[in-house]
Amino acid sequence: MTSLIAICLGGLEDVVIADLKKVVPSTVDIINFAQSKARNHGVEINGKWVNQGEGGCGKIILHNVENFDFIHCVRSVQHWLVYIAQSRSLTLDCGGIDHIQSLAEKDANFTDSLTAWKQCLSIDGKYKYADIMNGRREPTFCVRCIRDGDHKFSSLDVARKLGESVLSKTQWTVDLCNMDFEIIAFILSETLLIGINIPTLSPPFLKSRLPGEVRPPVVPSGLTSGLRPSTAYLLVPVSYTHLRAHET
Repeated sequence: MTSLIAICLGGLEDVVIADLKKVVPSTVDIINFAQSKARNHGVEINGKWVNQGEGGCGKIILHNVENFDFIHCVRSVQHWLVYIAQSRSLTLDCGGIDHIQSLAEKDANFTDSLTAWKQCLSIDGKYKYADIMNGRREPTFCVRCIRDGDHKFSSLDVARKLGESVLSKTQWTVDLCNMDFEIIAFILSETLLIGINIPTLSPPFLKSRLPGEVRPPVVPSGLTSGLRPSTAYLLVPVSYTHLRAHET
């Protein structure tokens, strides 16, 4: 069994969790990895504090996952990552870099994470990465850091130190342009969450920014929309809830 990270629209984690519970077994533990000090890093919307910035996007952890088929059909999730490590006590000074490096070197199990990554790939992905699936070569990777908060270290510092930790524990190779996957570090103030992006399910996180979503084919209409498919999907239950509240 392993763990996954579901990236979603911040502030609507409860709606996404309800959506996940429809498709995951009851044995899967679902945890909302919310920033405990949102009041200091966010805005108040309808009486609820919501984190700002890309580092403050919604992050939900699923523990004890045995079957990964459901991740290909959950429409409320923006991106899926294979869970590596987490911390809720990251210091804001330069010691935070040492904390990240220690966490990766002592607590992260990169062998199990790679196994889970292979299991999460779609059929096309398993074909694309057949050499890795069959053990004929080790994967290539790069590290991205998505960060919000007043830290004494930079996102580049995080990427460099985390990359060093991965290299010290694996036989993987760094490739900044043609990587097989990205290792993503989300940092919001003192919280840290690290995972491996699943490239056949979502575009790469190039330039350390949340990428757009894979859009399903549609009938050409001459109209375009910048709205994420997952956001559009979440608007339906949210609108219904507000409508029922107004009726009562």
